[in-house]
Amino acid sequence: MRDHLANVFFRFWYKVICKIDKKNEVTFMNYGFHKENHDIKLEEKDLINKYSAKLYDYVATRVDIKDKNILEVGCGRGGGISYVNRYLKPKSATGIDLNDKAIEFCKKNYADQNIKF
Repeated sequence: MRDHLANVFFRFWYKVICKIDKKNEVTFMNYGFHKENHDIKLEEKDLINKYSAKLYDYVATRVDIKDKNILEVGCGRGGGISYVNRYLKPKSATGIDLNDKAIEFCKKNYADQNIKF
């Protein structure tokens, strides 16, 4: 029952985000991450998502993904796979998500990044 309520809440929350985010600024759907001595260099436009990007960086740099084909299951609004694709340079990147609106958002907002959704 608890899992069902959580799923209902997060589906509702996602719809709220989509409705109020008219400028398409919400691209990450995680809480972020911080660890001492784990700093990353970001372009100015990415600084607003520094802690969310740090989570992806921390996980994705545990192995060498350069020139590898990567898949993100549950890509949400694509911020994470976009970060990994731009900064860590995999050979190819694919994101999948059950939410059709999330995939539409990603296709629209990351069309120039050679990511398949």
